[in-house]
Amino acid sequence: MDISGGQVWRTTDVVKRNNVLYDKLRHSNDFSAYRPTIACDMVWLLDFDTIPAVYQRYITLMASVRAATQLVTNPALTELLQGQLAQARASVLEYDTQVGDPTFMGWPEHTAYRSFQPYQSLNRVV
Repeated sequence: MDISGGQVWRTTDVVKRNNVLYDKLRHSNDFSAYRPTIACDMVWLLDFDTIPAVYQRYITLMASVRAATQLVTNPALTELLQGQLAQARASVLEYDTQVGDPTFMGWPEHTAYRSFQPYQSLNRVV
């Protein structure tokens, strides 16, 4: 868990402790001084069996390419698997765009398009 990229001007380093958002720099879980809400990005660990089949195939092919590259010295096999991996990646992207319903125009409500901002590449928060 981390604070979303839209809140780049921050002086916090947050983690989840005991099901509560905790600031490691201030050693506190009180965020009332900042703003009424804090948007966070979360990464979830899912079981392999619970994810869609296109992701399972992509993960399996990614592991196969790595194993073939590192363990088996057969360039033809590696090339064949990389072709299958590219097709699987295309399937994953297609699935994600069909299911995710992405938009950059501000629909649904409470979403907004944030264009690329070149000056942000120089924004280094230590």
